[in-house]
Amino acid sequence: MRLMWKPSGKGVPVRHHENHQPLPDRKRRFLGGTCGTAFHLPALRRTSGESGTRPEVRAVGEPHTSSAAATAVFTW
Repeated sequence: MRLMWKPSGKGVPVRHHENHQPLPDRKRRFLGGTCGTAFHLPALRRTSGESGTRPEVRAVGEPHTSSAAATAVFTW
């Protein structure tokens, strides 16, 4: 799976982007990070028979503060 996104354009400096997979127990599985605007997931794991997975992307700034998550839906 390839995730792609556009920068917000709000002029806030972005250090990198982090990609996570939310889990049913409200935890998140770290999938990886990138300084670019695309990320390749070689193998997304299905959890607990879920019908869809919603990967999250968050922008991380210089003081290591995170933006709200942008999501996509992958239907199994």
